[in-house]
Amino acid sequence: MESVVGFEDLVSDVVEIVLSYLDTRDLCSLSTCSKRLFVLVEGSDVWRKRCLQMLCEDVTRPEEWNQRTWKDLWVNVMEPWGPLIGMWVGQGQGPYGSLVHVTAEPPKISGSSLLADRVSDPVLKSVPFFEVSFDGGGDATMSCHRSVIPFDESPDSTSHCPHECKFIWVSSGFRFVCKGDCDHGRFERRNRKVSIMNAFVQDSNRDGESQDERLHSFYLHYLNESLTFDLWLAEVGKSHAEEHADFKRLEPQAGGQKHILEGIYKGSYASHGVEFVSLRVSDDSKLLVARKLTGDPHIWSGSVTFQLDLETQDHVDEEFVMPEGVEWREGVSEDDGLTVFLRARGEGMIAEFGMKNPTSCPVELIGFKGEGGQPMKFAIHWETLEGIGMFEKLSSPIVSSHLMSNLRRVQ
Repeated sequence: MESVVGFEDLVSDVVEIVLSYLDTRDLCSLSTCSKRLFVLVEGSDVWRKRCLQMLCEDVTRPEEWNQRTWKDLWVNVMEPWGPLIGMWVGQGQGPYGSLVHVTAEPPKISGSSLLADRVSDPVLKSVPFFEVSFDGGGDATMSCHRSVIPFDESPDSTSHCPHECKFIWVSSGFRFVCKGDCDHGRFERRNRKVSIMNAFVQDSNRDGESQDERLHSFYLHYLNESLTFDLWLAEVGKSHAEEHADFKRLEPQAGGQKHILEGIYKGSYASHGVEFVSLRVSDDSKLLVARKLTGDPHIWSGSVTFQLDLETQDHVDEEFVMPEGVEWREGVSEDDGLTVFLRARGEGMIAEFGMKNPTSCPVELIGFKGEGGQPMKFAIHWETLEGIGMFEKLSSPIVSSHLMSNLRRVQ
């Protein structure tokens, strides 16, 4: 007769593999079955591996997180809060939406909204959103920072201090709830206006134009847009501040990359500033679709901003020449010596304020060669608008490390 091998008779390496697939409750129950299993389960290796899988980095000691053991770090911090780590997109937050990056740096987990003053800026800016800190007793303290005025270091802004918040997990992601004077619908709009103002100042310094004239022009535009925005909010019945915001995880493309231009880009949208766009091939493989991760009052976040017919794409090798009568919106100079490797035609979406009367206009994608042959930039020629907007792929480590990783989340 064949001998039956019990679980405890397996070699330690095999037992550890089995343990790695068990959830926390089953692990703790298993540790009560025998002395050997108790030693294996309560040892640091099982819990340390789980923590490092979630963090994707080396943590020297659990004490860095105010936790006594690796098991405490997993049970109190990583298991309940680790799933927050990564990239998230705001859902149903009005026109602007948000792109949020959540990181884990001992002894807290922090979330920040990402933005850029210009497409050509090599580094993304981040505005604090929330923090989750931990004490030695296993308790977590959650604070919302959305009421804090970004880049405002004045000591008297006590009315905009961090305040209590909570997270509610839902099927599509998480809901962020607070009762402070945050007004989540205006948070990203405020950030965007700060970025646009910074770009105005940069342009005035570069072009030799009077900075006072530049700022005066900006404030006139800002006040006009603010009044229009407030009137629109009142019209749609959203005059009250929003006390919650929903977020969906930004996952890597299923099935791998299907087109060389697929990815996440920052793009220029004229007076609306820089917005983030996801470029993906459609399910039927006929279109290359750009969907806004962040938006503006004309074309909202989550909406398609343009789509290209892949049957029209033409691979070329030619020097870029600016179409006559067309101006760059921002992002590159005509003197940069760009080489075009791809052209494709399609349609872009335009609309009146509040996404009223949406319509399409003809567009052309112009793909540029990058270093090492990898395309990192393309332009969209909005033909009826007589403008060209530059789009540049996000290559920042804080984005690519999460979008491109194959981290298996421990359940």
